[in-house]
Amino acid sequence: LEDLAHIQRIRESADRTAIVGALVENNKRLDMFAMLTYVNLDGKGIRANGTDTDVASRAYFKQVRDTQKPTVSEVIISGSTGKQSVVVAVPILNQDGKMKAILTGTLPLDNLQEELKQVRFKQSGYAFLSDDGGVIIAHPKQPDLVGKLNVAKREINPELKLGTTALDERMITLFNTAVKNNAATRGTYTFVDGVERMAVYKPVELPGGQRWVLMITAPLAEATAEVRHLTYIMLGLGVFCLVLAIGVAVVISRRFTAPIVALRDAAE
Repeated sequence: LEDLAHIQRIRESADRTAIVGALVENNKRLDMFAMLTYVNLDGKGIRANGTDTDVASRAYFKQVRDTQKPTVSEVIISGSTGKQSVVVAVPILNQDGKMKAILTGTLPLDNLQEELKQVRFKQSGYAFLSDDGGVIIAHPKQPDLVGKLNVAKREINPELKLGTTALDERMITLFNTAVKNNAATRGTYTFVDGVERMAVYKPVELPGGQRWVLMITAPLAEATAEVRHLTYIMLGLGVFCLVLAIGVAVVISRRFTAPIVALRDAAE
């Protein structure tokens, strides 16, 4: 988006047709965004599909206008798609470095889930995202949890019908520790499906002060499989070395005592 904000037709043009043409062209290139929008400093804007919009009341618009820095919005209902989305907004600066307008890209949470499907951990592990309040905003395996499950609260929304009414306290502690320390936190917990899991919770700082938490998790049995395999190898090597040591000791002792036994027999 910052690169797009620097191209000639966006940065300098005041012609509506030219701006829409640039938005249409780049909306296809930046296919992760559902919509690109050119917004004037009064909040009125034009989308890539040619329709008008007014985002003057949106918090992300005010933040970019006041700080002249990129920002990522909280989860909102997009006016262009009607879906839960986040909006990435960057300032458009003229040649003098003064802000002329704002360029926004609408990123539906569905697209975030598609991005997360590319994350793999062990055989069946996956990653999901929440905001810093604990509300899940993208989950590639269980999209029905989006917006309805809060991993910072013990009580589970009854609408989800997950077969249990509360989350494992360890899962909540992991999340709260990661957010409090703003650092990666690792631990284990039992999820609602009864599977013991290992997870790493990592806060992700976003432009504009927003913070998400990326959670990468896999069944504990998978996560510790390599350790168990190494343990079996070490045990096997240990037994082999013990047997070898006993064999060597027996051979050496026999060779050492053979002359003594022969001398004893001769003396008798």
